[in-house]
Formats: sequence, structure tokens, C-alpha cells
Amino acid sequence: MNKIKLGYAPIVEPIFDPDWAKKVRTQTVELLSSFDDIELVMPQDVVTLEPDALAAGDLFRDKNCDVVLMQSINSDSGILATAMGQKVNRPILLWSTPEPSLHDTPVVANSTCGAMIIAGTLRRLGLKYHHVHGFPDEEKLKIELKDAVDAAATVARLLDSKIGLVGYVPPGFHHSAADELLLRKTFGVKVHHIDLSELFTEAEANDATAVQQEIAEIKGIGTASDAVTETDFVKTAKVGLAMRKLASKYSLNAQAVKCFPEFQDLYQAVPCAAMGRCNDKGLNTSCEADLGGALTMLVENYLSRQPVFFVDIISLDNNEAVMWHCGNGVSSLADPKTKVRYDKSPLHGFSITTELVCRPGPVTVARFSQREDRFRLYAFEGNAVPGDPTLRGASMKIKFPIPTEVIKRVVFDDGIENHFAIAYGHIGDRMAQVSRWLEIESRLWNADGDHVRRDASWS
Repeated sequence: MNKIKLGYAPIVEPIFDPDWAKKVRTQTVELLSSFDDIELVMPQDVVTLEPDALAAGDLFRDKNCDVVLMQSINSDSGILATAMGQKVNRPILLWSTPEPSLHDTPVVANSTCGAMIIAGTLRRLGLKYHHVHGFPDEEKLKIELKDAVDAAATVARLLDSKIGLVGYVPPGFHHSAADELLLRKTFGVKVHHIDLSELFTEAEANDATAVQQEIAEIKGIGTASDAVTETDFVKTAKVGLAMRKLASKYSLNAQAVKCFPEFQDLYQAVPCAAMGRCNDKGLNTSCEADLGGALTMLVENYLSRQPVFFVDIISLDNNEAVMWHCGNGVSSLADPKTKVRYDKSPLHGFSITTELVCRPGPVTVARFSQREDRFRLYAFEGNAVPGDPTLRGASMKIKFPIPTEVIKRVVFDDGIENHFAIAYGHIGDRMAQVSRWLEIESRLWNADGDHVRRDASWS
């Protein structure tokens, strides 16, 4: 994944303490430069006059910045923010600092008040922003700022993202169908249609050497059952390579694949293991042509920078949750204490499925669910625990801080689609921030067991 391009604008009014402004700017540049995944774009000096702001806006636009960070170091004017904000059509972060001293001195920074002026100005201009507050050397601020940058950058990246719809929804899977124009209107993502015949043709056109190399990599990760044949490995390798080639050809960031019945009827195979390989290789891939699921995977991948697991919920009983799919296991997510297995599909009887148990750790289970004419985010933070290695398919067992009966009631009362995406890490708050930018209602149950509900209104 490319680095986040962050445009940094240190806003300074000369009537306040210049030494304080210099100190904060220096500390801020050091902090932003320490983030490995950020490419810092900034003017040579502070932004003080309107021409400075216009030039900074031009710089951020020309460099195609994902996010603009306006830091109210010492400021009391909205003119500079207006000049920059109207130049750049990207998410804006607004940073204020506490007043360094309130004892026997004049106002040194006026940062909080200045940031309020900027916020009021941006709102009246209809420019969205997210506010953070604290000194650059505060650990809490570092975490809050990094989360805010990730969420804002994800919104910007979605505008440049494309999801491939390979085939269409399987028979009876009406819940997997998504309104493409609503997807584009809400998230900015584009949908590109690929017929299954094109995928099958590309699969058979693969270079034989590349196919053998792919087979060797697959065999090096897991152990196959006696039921799996060399022909099964060849077909899986061909399909996986074809999916990744088409993704490169059409500049796809994710794909939703119709995995039955044509694969079984026409190609005598299942694409499960190939889809798991795609996720391992960074191409977010959902089963059963679920566009909303692929979109959720994409957001989680942007925020976590890790492969995402696409699942059904098959059990919410005895205060345990079991997440499962028939064979799309992502090998890099496997519990190292268990084996990665290849077998025939437990549902379709064809090969190859990748079957595994996912490793323990903090996770976020989420879904951007289509609510007729809008989307709503549902997210549950929990912890994956050691699962059952005898369970066929790919699975993850999760302990949540809330009773599973609560999740069951939410899922059924709200009629949420059966597919969810799971990312490692507690990223629910960042997902909720993404939702706020996009004016999507969100319902989050965080790792502390709190239910945080935000409406769809930005203001």
C-alpha cells in the first residue's frame, strides 16, 4: 500500500509568541516524520498570510495529498483556513494545543480559540473536518492523531478505489446484491464488471512456468488430503493467477466473486483457495459476489494494513461466536499452533479449499450494511481465541465483551446480511470516523463493551 500523503499547514499569527510557534512546528514535523506510512508534504515556512495559504493549497492539490492537516499553532483567523480549504477537495484535520501558560503572561498561542474560529469557518463553508487536541509529545495525542489520519486517508483512498464484480450474485443471494450507484455516491468507489468467461479464459492462458511456481508456493504453506489431485492444484493456481492478473489489468483494489454454480458446472473446481491467496497477496476478495462485503474488507484493509478474513457467522451460542467460511482461509492469519490444510470443499465436493483456524488476538468484526437507500456500519470489537482445528473450512472463534445474545438480536432485528469482514486490531473507532466523514450512521460495540451509536449527520 502506498504511503499516506499528508499535507501539513502550520498556521501562525505574528501577533503571538514566535518562539512558541517555532517550537511546536519543529516538534510536529518530528512527530509526523516518525510515522512510517506517512509522506509529509509541507510548505517551506509557516502559513501566516493569505498568499501563503493559497500557495500551500496549490502545493497540497498538485501533490495529490490524501489529507490536509491544519494546525492552529497560534491563530485567531479563519482567512487562512478558507484559502486552503477551498483549494483542496480532501478531508481536513484540525489540530489545536493547550495554552502553554495561563499564569502572569499574555496569551502565548490562542490555539484553542483559533481552532474554534477555523472550525466555525470550515463548517459554514461546508468543508468537513475532524478535530484533535494536545501537545505533539503527548502519547494520547499521537494515537488520536494517527487514528484520525488513517480514517481521513481511507476516505480519500476510497475515491480512487475500484471493486471488480466477477460474475453476478449466485441464485437466491439477493442479500449480496448492492446498488452500484449508491456505493459510488456514498463511498466514491467504482465497480467494474468482469464476466466469468473472461476469468476462465485468462486462467487457461497462464504461462506454464508461472502456474508451477504458484503450485509450489501453495504446497509450501499447507498439507493436502489424499482426495486432492495434481489437477486440483493446477486449476487453483490458474484461477488465482488469473484473478490477480485481471485485478492488475483493471486497477482493482478489491473483488467480489461469484463462486458458484458456474465454477463447479463449467470449470469443475471451487475458487476458494485461490480467493484466500488473493487476500494474502493484498487483493481484497469476497465470496458469493458480495460487493458490500468487498467494500467492508477494503476499508478494514486500509485501516489495519493487514489481510482481512471474509466470513459467515455460524454460531452465537453459549456466549461464544464462531466465524466460518467453507475454504477461503487466509494462510497468513492462521494460528501457528495448527496446520493449514487443503481438501475438497465440504459443500461442493470440488477442490481446493484452504482450511485453517485463525490465530488469537484482538479483532474487529464489521459490515457496511445496505439499508435500502443508505448504508449503516455495524462493528463489534472482540478477541479471537484458540479455535477448534477439527472444524472443516476456515474458522475463527471470538470472545466478545458483550453477551452474544446482544449480537444475535442486532443481527436479526436489523436484518443484516450474513457476511462480515474481520480485521485484526480494535479499529472500530477508526471505522466509525470513516463513517462520519461519509455521513453514514454507525453502531459500534467496542472492546470495553460500550455501545457507541452515531447518526448519519456530519454537522
